[in-house]
Amino acid sequence: MSVNYASSQQQQQRSRGPGARKPITNAINNGGGLIRLTITGHGYSGSTKVDVTGVIGTTEANGIGWAITVVDANTIDLTGSSFSHAYVSGGLAHAQ
Repeated sequence: MSVNYASSQQQQQRSRGPGARKPITNAINNGGGLIRLTITGHGYSGSTKVDVTGVIGTTEANGIGWAITVVDANTIDLTGSSFSHAYVSGGLAHAQ
C-alpha cells in the first residue's frame, strides 16, 4: 500500500502565519442556501476575501475571491454562493 503524505504536509506547512492556508473541515447549507464553511480559528474579518480550493463534494465552494460573512470564530458563509452538493472532505481556505 502506497501512502502519499505530500498533500497533508503541504496543508501543515501553510497552516500558520499571514496568508496561511487553513483546513476546511465541513461545508453545509447555512439555512438560506449559502455555503457555510467550518474553518477552526480562521481569524477572518468581514472584509476579507477568501480563495477556496480542494473541497470534495461541495465543489461549488472552490473558487477565488469569495466575499464572506463571519458567523463566528470557526465559521464563515460564502456570499453569493449556492449550496448544492453534500460535503465529502478536504479543502483549504486562503485569505487574499
